[in-house]
Amino acid sequence: MYSYKKKSFWNENGEFVLKILLRLGISALVSIVVSAVIYFFFINVFTIPSSAMLPKYPIGKRLLINCWSPSANLSYEDIVISKYLETELVIIGKIVGKPKDKIKIVNKKVYRNNQIINEAGIQFTDKRSPLSLSFSKRDNLNEIELQENEYFILCNNRDECVDSREIGKINANKILGKVIF
Repeated sequence: MYSYKKKSFWNENGEFVLKILLRLGISALVSIVVSAVIYFFFINVFTIPSSAMLPKYPIGKRLLINCWSPSANLSYEDIVISKYLETELVIIGKIVGKPKDKIKIVNKKVYRNNQIINEAGIQFTDKRSPLSLSFSKRDNLNEIELQENEYFILCNNRDECVDSREIGKINANKILGKVIF
């Protein structure tokens, strides 16, 4: 005679299932820790608060910002987030001048090292002042030379933003990050 004893799933496979659950738990924990480190130390999310970068970046658009060594390898046309003086406010703008460049603005046209910059996606609304262009510091800026670790940034929506025309040169240590997406 043969006796039949019902075998339990856990008796036969319990050790195998526990190993799988342990591996899944460790993988999930490692993924969460790595994601948190990347988010808090390398990449941050920035939401555009104003019309400064219209028309390319509308109000409320979310951008990924590279915060790891933010002033390393900056190029012309890079969009950066910079600290506004000693306040908690930040400004967003495009790099048009790097160290050793000479920048000037004549009738809203930007010159870098005496060469006009061909800029696409720039918007002028002319809502600021009824005065002629010759009275506006924003539209006409005498030539300035950028020193080591200094940048000149401008917004896309030139008449409705704060950028280097008002606050001057941006020191590299004031740049908080570069837009990566």
